[in-house]
Amino acid sequence: MIQYLEMADCIGVIFPYIHRNLTATEQAPDYRAEASGMGELDKVLAFMKSDYYPSFHDKASYVLCSIAGSQYFSNGNKRLGIAVLMAFLALNQAGNPTLDATGFRALLSGHFPLHQWEDNAQFQNPHALFLYNLAIVIGNRNVWGGINFDILKEKTSEMFELLHPLQKS
Repeated sequence: MIQYLEMADCIGVIFPYIHRNLTATEQAPDYRAEASGMGELDKVLAFMKSDYYPSFHDKASYVLCSIAGSQYFSNGNKRLGIAVLMAFLALNQAGNPTLDATGFRALLSGHFPLHQWEDNAQFQNPHALFLYNLAIVIGNRNVWGGINFDILKEKTSEMFELLHPLQKS
């Protein structure tokens, strides 16, 4: 059974995590002070629970694409998308990727060859750096290669299915 994040998880865990760990080069907003963004985030979290995205990987793709590809907040949308996704993966005990840094680059390049990989010291582990680069792809339509948003979500879901196998219960 899929476990879901609630707004309380964002307020109590994810926002503080971002402010503690992901603001060395660029400040994140006080998310809670941006009512419109909070409303949109709440809608995303609620929609994840629907059957519109039937599989775990589709839901993971939806949450990252919706948050990282949005302008819900004045800044920090990509970091928020990554943090929410990582919390969702952990909550559901999704398997850890076994790729190294080169493998992650090759996977992203295979799906989005127009993207130029960016290193970021805030993301030390190769998986987090991969998600950071994927969030950049999601936020930059110029590297999508002419596909639409639905195809972007499908490609993202396919990558998550490869990277995050679910534990068998």
